[in-house]
Amino acid sequence: MKKKLLFIAPDYYGFQQVIYEALKKYSNHEVSLIISNPIYEYKNFSEKIVNLFMKLFLKKNLKIVNNQKNLLNQLNSVSETDLLIINRPDVLTEEQLQTAINNSEKSAVIYWDSFAKIPAQEITLDFFDKAFSFDEADCDKFGMIRNNNFYFISEKKDSTKYDIFFIGTYDSRFPDLMKFFTFTKKNYNGLKIKAHIYSYHTREIPHHLKENITLTNKIIPFNEAYIYNQEAKIILDLAHHHQDGLSFRPFEAIGLGKKLITNNPNIVNYDFYNPNNILVIDINNIIIPDEFLKKPYEDLPVGIYEKYSVKNWVNYIIENVYE
Repeated sequence: MKKKLLFIAPDYYGFQQVIYEALKKYSNHEVSLIISNPIYEYKNFSEKIVNLFMKLFLKKNLKIVNNQKNLLNQLNSVSETDLLIINRPDVLTEEQLQTAINNSEKSAVIYWDSFAKIPAQEITLDFFDKAFSFDEADCDKFGMIRNNNFYFISEKKDSTKYDIFFIGTYDSRFPDLMKFFTFTKKNYNGLKIKAHIYSYHTREIPHHLKENITLTNKIIPFNEAYIYNQEAKIILDLAHHHQDGLSFRPFEAIGLGKKLITNNPNIVNYDFYNPNNILVIDINNIIIPDEFLKKPYEDLPVGIYEKYSVKNWVNYIIENVYE
């Protein structure tokens, strides 16, 4: 009989679904999923009116109150589990978190973001038996287990539409994207460069880059982003300023067999680093050698592909939790 695993995570661009499917496929557990930030739907018009008065006079939000209540009820209704895995535990209340942990024989947390980016995560650390993070600095400081990100698609495509492609959200990295695209257009006008950016709000794109940057208010699910990167010869990766570990883009490049340009200097310390495939840039002093653009991608050893697959990522967590 398989052991039971409960995975709790927020719905973040469909990222939780990729992990859920991987856990079901590779963990050898009976896996259940609970979304920690469900979208609340009013039962009727009266609830909207009640919520309006609660916000005005009680400084409370009915949707948040009911969501928290519903989530707690859901956690209380779950039968005892062998293993609890939570992503973004700071989304839960302390009562919800404690309820889930008390109902599980073993517990593990996976931090997708650094503590510098989401400080509220730090106070949840002591709740868990094991803690995993992709951020090397956080692992060294807080004694967590380092678990790199992964790729989950390994489909290679010969035909491409763009030389360099970036996909992401409109955030603090946007000025860096502007610097890169402005430089590239000025110095490598023959290159086909493209960015696909998600933004909830309307944004203004500089006139000289309008044909290169597409803004959309439609969320691109995590499990579909690779389709866009398949269209490029080179994937552009721009790290957050407080980010030490590698994002998903370098690992996606491994799975898709694509070259990578990144501003994260820590990538040179990884065993898959190959200067033929990966170019590290200083965003304030960009240099792109012609040789890097012209040389074809060099395939990596089979062991590297296996090491950074989502299958190995799941196995690594399970092995460490039960050791």
